[in-house]
Amino acid sequence: MGGAKKIVLEPGICYCPPQDDQNYPVKAACANVFVSVRMSPTQYPNLYVMDGAKHFHALTNLEPQKAYNWYTSELYHWKLDDGRINEGVLYKPENFDVHKKYPIIFYYYEQLSNQKNSFYQPSLTGNDINIPWFVSNGYLVFTPDIHYTIGHPGPSAYNSVVSAAKYLSQFPWVDGHHMGIQGHSFGGFETNYIVTHTDLFAAANAGASVCNLTDLYTKIGGQDYFEHSQGRMGATLWEKPEWYIENSPVFRADKMNTPLLLMHNEGDGSVPYTQAQEWVGALIREGKKVWLLSYDGEEHSIWKEDTRLDFTIRLCQFFDHFLKGAPMPRWMNEKVERYVNDGFELTNDADKSK
Repeated sequence: MGGAKKIVLEPGICYCPPQDDQNYPVKAACANVFVSVRMSPTQYPNLYVMDGAKHFHALTNLEPQKAYNWYTSELYHWKLDDGRINEGVLYKPENFDVHKKYPIIFYYYEQLSNQKNSFYQPSLTGNDINIPWFVSNGYLVFTPDIHYTIGHPGPSAYNSVVSAAKYLSQFPWVDGHHMGIQGHSFGGFETNYIVTHTDLFAAANAGASVCNLTDLYTKIGGQDYFEHSQGRMGATLWEKPEWYIENSPVFRADKMNTPLLLMHNEGDGSVPYTQAQEWVGALIREGKKVWLLSYDGEEHSIWKEDTRLDFTIRLCQFFDHFLKGAPMPRWMNEKVERYVNDGFELTNDADKSK
């Protein structure tokens, strides 16, 4: 085509910062140039002057990631059981050693492969795991996309996550005996479903999660959520009661053998705390390894700095124990916990559990 020019850019994300609460390019007053932000997994979001779509001139050169064992990201493809090709992103430490075996955590929420070139800020955990935090501490993190079939959200998540785990466990640098899963909210529901259908994972964390769809359906807003929204049931409870039961982890509490850490706050306005009470009660009745963290004054996610720090430490200690063989902390040996920033001491009894 006449006049067409080929433009090649490195992997990354370029966007313009908001101006007056509107997302449009910030243009210089007297020149045809714009201010933009560029970032990649290994490049902090810095400011650039953009002259067209090809020429970028750096205004800032911030590199906080240089102080850490940072991460790299790679896109992987594998085949699902139904023959479709799925994709997900693998995050590895920058000092990755192909001769080592790494524990791996699968984190999921809808589809996350479009975040491959994002720069994740290190932060305390308020809901989802912080990828830089875990990767810098010796874990691999994988984020598989989930493609849903209406009426079967649980099996859809199972097919995507389990197939990804089986695929990656074939690599010699993945410790297939020490794989964990983590999800919050809808991802927490998927975690509950997965651990009641497979013993493939050595540990799991579910935050603000649903265990009983039949109960939540009857709550205000539940009908629309499951019939037309993220719940993806596509039918009423009375039209397809078997679907609601089959997708409810609580009905398979006796099948769960994976150590499970739950985080659910009484002030949660999105997922009723009664879901956690029902789920924990069923699992304790069946003699399962389960822990519940609940923070006063917090809601669907954790926002206060002291409680975010508390949850971050406990989540790391939980996965370190089951995926790295670290000693069990004192809080995991006690029946009831109602404190913040306490009980972190490691015990000598690595086998004792609640």
